[in-house]
Amino acid sequence: MTAFTSWSARHRPGAHSSSDSVVAAPAPWRIRTSLAVLVVACLLPGLLLSSYFIISDYREHRARAVRDVIGAARAAAAALDRDLASIEAGLRVLGSSATLVDGDLAAFHAQARNALPFQNINNVVLIDPEGRQQVNTLRSWGSALPTVGGPPQLMRIFETAGSVLTDVFTGPVTGQPIVALGVPIQHNGTTVYSLNAGIFPERIAGVLAAQRLPRDWIGAVLDSQGRIVARTHDMALYVAKPAVPHLVQAAREQREGVIETNTLEDIPVVTAFTRSSLSGWTVAVGLPRDELTAGLKHSLALLLGCSAALFALALGLAWRMAMSRVVAPTDRLLARMARISQGDDKTPSLEQDGIVPSREFLALEQGFTDMSQRLAEREHEREALLQRLTHTLESIHDGFFQLDDEGRFAYVNGRAAALLRQPRDELLGRTPWDALAADDATALRAAFESAVARQQPVHFETRLPTLGLWLDIHAYPSGQGLGVYFQDVGEQHAARQARQAQQVAEASNQAKTEFLSRMSHELRTPLNAVLGFAQVLKLDTRQPLSASQLSMVDQIDSSGRHLLTMITDVLDVSRIEAGTMHMAIGDVDVAALAQDCLHTLLTEARAAGVRPAISLPPGPPLVVRADRTRLKQVLLNLLSNAIKYNRPDGHVTLNVRQEADAEGTPIRFSVQDTGIGMNEAQLAHLFEPFNRLGRETTGTPGTGIGLVICQRLVALMGGTLRVSSTSGHGSTFFFDLPAAHPPHPSHATDPDIPTETDAMRTTTTTPGQAPYDTRKVLYVEDNLANRDIMAAMLGLRPQIDVHHEMTVHAGMERLDTEGFDLVLLDMHLPDGSGLDLLAWMKRHEELREVPVVVVSADVTAATMAKARAAGALAYLQKPLDLPLVLEVVDAILAKEAVPAKAVP
Repeated sequence: MTAFTSWSARHRPGAHSSSDSVVAAPAPWRIRTSLAVLVVACLLPGLLLSSYFIISDYREHRARAVRDVIGAARAAAAALDRDLASIEAGLRVLGSSATLVDGDLAAFHAQARNALPFQNINNVVLIDPEGRQQVNTLRSWGSALPTVGGPPQLMRIFETAGSVLTDVFTGPVTGQPIVALGVPIQHNGTTVYSLNAGIFPERIAGVLAAQRLPRDWIGAVLDSQGRIVARTHDMALYVAKPAVPHLVQAAREQREGVIETNTLEDIPVVTAFTRSSLSGWTVAVGLPRDELTAGLKHSLALLLGCSAALFALALGLAWRMAMSRVVAPTDRLLARMARISQGDDKTPSLEQDGIVPSREFLALEQGFTDMSQRLAEREHEREALLQRLTHTLESIHDGFFQLDDEGRFAYVNGRAAALLRQPRDELLGRTPWDALAADDATALRAAFESAVARQQPVHFETRLPTLGLWLDIHAYPSGQGLGVYFQDVGEQHAARQARQAQQVAEASNQAKTEFLSRMSHELRTPLNAVLGFAQVLKLDTRQPLSASQLSMVDQIDSSGRHLLTMITDVLDVSRIEAGTMHMAIGDVDVAALAQDCLHTLLTEARAAGVRPAISLPPGPPLVVRADRTRLKQVLLNLLSNAIKYNRPDGHVTLNVRQEADAEGTPIRFSVQDTGIGMNEAQLAHLFEPFNRLGRETTGTPGTGIGLVICQRLVALMGGTLRVSSTSGHGSTFFFDLPAAHPPHPSHATDPDIPTETDAMRTTTTTPGQAPYDTRKVLYVEDNLANRDIMAAMLGLRPQIDVHHEMTVHAGMERLDTEGFDLVLLDMHLPDGSGLDLLAWMKRHEELREVPVVVVSADVTAATMAKARAAGALAYLQKPLDLPLVLEVVDAILAKEAVPAKAVP
């Protein structure tokens, strides 16, 4: 038997299954149950009201008891304060003794022993500033005394010249728990001794006993550490031990309060506590909770018993009435209803059966008679409706079939038979699993069985591989089986898949671009520390490095710059692939650009022993239509490769030619070297990302993506990068770009301030002195490493006073109260963007002229453009280039300083 047939068997009349209890709706209440609920509902208000009064009485009793406990705790604390005050007063009187003033400690020892019975203390100890005991009444005069005078708390007397009450400790002489109260003995304004009274916990316990607490109440005194000083119950067992942690925590957090906790004997209590303002100790009094709840339990038990008896009596009366006046008529009407459903309405009336019904049951019986007549009319209408429905199903464009309660085809319309490619007569009476191919049946079976099992409609799309169909299917379960509507959506599915694939690709590309942009920013921050400190170490003439140290720092600087180049290249590839690379096409002066490239790579060429040269045609200057920054990037990359893969005493030449002096004739750029060249196999893989053509083991640094970037940047500017090479004889890379008219000056930046393109220089210059006096600079940056780097760089200019702030808000407050000659500003701050602070400055007339330079690891073109538009004079990229930083700062600060802002 199939799984679908097993489901059908569970839903046939009379069939039962263990799963019925899970999926079937709960049975409605019977009349007897409803009457019982009614009895409960009638008795419930009285029961709830009684419970309310009992609980209210309990709460009032509890509140009164809690007030009594709080009062007892306060009274005990006050008594304790009075007792300690009397001991302190006695000590001060004893401390004024002439024998002590004269230094006659033997006489003072006798006098202190004589005073013990009157002061009701255990002993007197005299301690010097070194913590040594000089007098102890527990030892005879002249006996050896302990080297330790007592707990460290007593030594505070010599610091504060005030009295001190210690926590409970073990006495060095008695070896028993004890507390000490000490007062200073001063001579000529200096504390020379600490006079201390030893107090056994029994005396503190006597203070608690004097409060005459009820026998079951538990009182305790805790020292400042939460240890028990005295207790009304089992004091010998718990003295000097920590009190209940819950009580200790509450006493530390508040001076007075009430908590519910357990005692050390695990007795549930309601504890009131108060902390003494004189001693700092806490007095706690606990009331056993059993005393509070005893009356409540008795009242609730009595209420429960009375309620149960009353419920049984009322339920019996209700049951007797229900059986005679409700249940019997109901059973007779139910039997008649069952016969009506079977088409037989010959059951005698209630009066004919000798039952005396109420008016409601007579009306209900008449309703059954009317229902029987209407059912006969509805049967005729159903037959007519079924014929119209069959005609409709045959005319619709959707396929439709009905499965009966055994899972067999009971009806199949013409469209369904056509889609399933089987005659209707061959489908009827068979299950889908028998009529269809195994692969097609498997695609439908799980969804159909789920709809039938849960008795909920399902909507899904699936593919029937044998028939080659994509079907959109709606299945509706009912008591008679399963109705299924479906249509062929193959074309729509293919179109949707194409759209989804495109969206996934676009989202993936965008996610990759965003990830690389964020990683570029995050990697530039630590690189800023590596390269920044390396440059400071190399250029610091005040503490110059040794030759070996300088060599190691050069390695750090070189490796960091290699990593920075790789990060920049990967980000460029990502932007190009995502189509977000912005090209600012304009007129570019070829000669100026070529000279700039040669100047940038001159140091690298000299280090490699290669002679670079530029070859330009005579005549008017050449002007090309291109993005100057990206064209320079391409030429620098090609020239750098020509230097790296050359031979000692080799040549590198940048040739620029225009075949005809006419508008629109392209200009050809070619980079020719005399290096190692490439063979045919290497040329075939030249423009593959991260493929270094077997040269990754030569020790020459590189990433394998520089030429890929060059190829794509040239393509974005309208050209094609090509190469000719011979192994062992050098290579030539060349491309053509459209020519333009000679350029017009169009720079809007300050000519005295260097631009970011100067950061591409790899030359290292020693920063000299700048021609200006003292200047104040504010650097707003939240990264501590970046702040230290800038401080170290500007430390090469002793006349610059650098101040730091970490947030936009703090920067605003600083600028509002002080005057600065320059503001260095990070873009990403904890409470906003650096542009927020820049915009705020531009809105204030007194700050509008203060120059601002952005210092950020965010090197996206959009961010840099926003900073320029907002009024930044320059945009320094992290990792910072020290010579460029000093060049930019010097160019700004060499001008007249901004007048100092008056501080209100």
